[in-house]
Amino acid sequence: MKTLKHIFPLLLVILTVILNSCQDAPPNVYIEQNYVESYLIVDEPIRFVKLMKTSPVSDSFKYDNAFIRDARVLIKVDGQTIQLICDAAGSNGYYNPDTTLLVQPSKKYDLEITLKDGTLMTGSTRTPARFNWINSPPDSLYYPKDTLNLTDGTKEKISWEKNPDVKFYYIIRIKSLDTLEYGKYLPTPTEEKNRRIYTFFGGGKNSPDYLESTRWAMVPAPETPIVWTTFKWFGLNEVTIMVADANFMKWSLQYFRTNQYNTLLGNINNGIGSFGSASQISKRTFLYKNQP
Repeated sequence: MKTLKHIFPLLLVILTVILNSCQDAPPNVYIEQNYVESYLIVDEPIRFVKLMKTSPVSDSFKYDNAFIRDARVLIKVDGQTIQLICDAAGSNGYYNPDTTLLVQPSKKYDLEITLKDGTLMTGSTRTPARFNWINSPPDSLYYPKDTLNLTDGTKEKISWEKNPDVKFYYIIRIKSLDTLEYGKYLPTPTEEKNRRIYTFFGGGKNSPDYLESTRWAMVPAPETPIVWTTFKWFGLNEVTIMVADANFMKWSLQYFRTNQYNTLLGNINNGIGSFGSASQISKRTFLYKNQP
């Protein structure tokens, strides 16, 4: 019996070693990829091509480490080749230093990126046509005093020309241009400061977009009532309507609806990401507070 007591633990050790040796080592499935995020806006300079390398989920993401600064980035249109440069900080990506050269509507633009190791990444977009306001936002709006009984906005509609390049939705962007100042924009300037608009569904400080000064929405038709709760701040705001090409729209739907990226919906060859374009119209409006 004494012998068995000594042999049994040894057998357990041997059995454990055998079982462990039969198991495969955990596979390392992470493969680094190069990522492009870029869009062109009609009638604006070329100023945004973000080029990065992906990071494994086990590492904390650091923008400075991910950004690729030594690539050759070209934009081609109508037989013309434009070489972009990288800004010193990298925060704005690659851009065209000639700001007098504006993106044109209804044109095919090709993106060509050559990495230091010779990797060639390409993508293309066709810019949407221009369009105009029919009924633009007024210069000033008055937020309803009774926030428990908001108007539906039927008396305050905005509309714009129907654009033939729309495949899914028009994109609406409402951006606060000054989250601090309020009174200085009044007919008789004051020192009054700006404040947020809180809604019952906003989530407050727990909301993931609490620190964002911009709110996005999508509508299927070229008109919409003014929805008060889409404004995040009182004061000076900018309302923008965008017509996106298919690439920009796919990226937007993922970014604003699912908050994750599906590599199958990109249009970058030999890499991942999106190269898209949009045409837009904008109008500034001042939103008066519902209370002092």
